[in-house]
Amino acid sequence: MALAGCGGDDGGDVTNDVDSLVPSKRDYIVQADTICANSQRGIQSRAEAEFRIGPNDFTVTPRGEVVFKAGRRPGDERISDFGAAFVVPAFREQVADLRALTPPAGDRGTVTKIYDAADAGIDRLQADPSLFTDSAHVRAALAEARRLGRAYGFFDCRTYSAP
Repeated sequence: MALAGCGGDDGGDVTNDVDSLVPSKRDYIVQADTICANSQRGIQSRAEAEFRIGPNDFTVTPRGEVVFKAGRRPGDERISDFGAAFVVPAFREQVADLRALTPPAGDRGTVTKIYDAADAGIDRLQADPSLFTDSAHVRAALAEARRLGRAYGFFDCRTYSAP
């Protein structure tokens, strides 16, 4: 972001162009999607370490479902524990980071609705970590946030893939 000023060597007043501090929608989406992509990578790396599996032991479908190779899927209890201990806090941090971004002019209400829907979904996951054992349940918990995010133009911020 840039501060624009005007004034010459004559010691005139310097003014700030506040509009230059507000990102375009495209720039905002890039910033937000970067936060979401980094969070996803962090969760995936943590899952690989926690479950002692490699990235070749599972694939993520375009719909966000995680498919494990035969014999590589962790047990339901371990998946639930992982969701409660690592995924929920990572999601909370991700939403906090997103809320800290300055939205484009006129979009604050729209992005607030997205993040409120994400918080509601995270609340459901936190209340019942067994939902993490089935990616369809995770998708359902976050469906409204995903729908709103997709409508706004997010790419990485509209999906989640759980083990």
